[in-house]
Amino acid sequence: MAELILAADISLKNAIEDMAEEYSADTGDKIKAVYDDAGYLAGDIACGKLSPDLFIPSAMYPVDDLIAAGKVNPALVKGFVGNRLVIIQKTGSGLTNISCFKHICAKTFDTSKVKFYMANPDEPVNVPAGRYTHTTFDYDGNWDFVNANAEKLNNTTAVLNAVADAAGPAIGIVYFSDAIARPNDVTIIGMAPEFVNSGIIYPIARLDGANNLHVTKLIYHITTIGINYFRRRGFTEATGVVK
Repeated sequence: MAELILAADISLKNAIEDMAEEYSADTGDKIKAVYDDAGYLAGDIACGKLSPDLFIPSAMYPVDDLIAAGKVNPALVKGFVGNRLVIIQKTGSGLTNISCFKHICAKTFDTSKVKFYMANPDEPVNVPAGRYTHTTFDYDGNWDFVNANAEKLNNTTAVLNAVADAAGPAIGIVYFSDAIARPNDVTIIGMAPEFVNSGIIYPIARLDGANNLHVTKLIYHITTIGINYFRRRGFTEATGVVK
């Protein structure tokens, strides 16, 4: 029996918790999962504050940082699942004039009447969902408006909960897997363009020094049998290329 430490982006929490109990019952191994935004986790791993066996972020660049720090062998990285970036509104907000990201602009969106939340794309920690959001609004030419008017939070789970629990009308930018976790509280009203969503890939990286049979077995389970738990939670097959 072994205890394996898995550091994962917080958007994966529900799927991993679904999987972990069955995995432990089948193998006798225990998964100790640590969740946060991928950028924060990568920083903790790089400085030695956290020493997981596996790392599953919501973008490739946190793994690139760990490769540069000598914590991950690039040969031990593979694409795992994908996700999609969406706009949600608090159920009952009644926003009928927003159906895509380009509608969130000065002409159509009144920030004095509707709360607006997004994941933080800025330093000192770049949150992957914030980067994806920045890319999307840059493409539509509305980034300056969004950057000036959105309340920035540490991850998409925080955004989801802020929108769902808002006292009045609210919107936010989250992953599809987040949105379907609270179907009675939020409604999806827009989807990021395909050029953004096709690039949202969660790699799975084995940390250097974690080369034992137990870790190999866990990776195999997550990427074969275990992937069904991720599909049920709204994740897709990783179709892009991890570079």
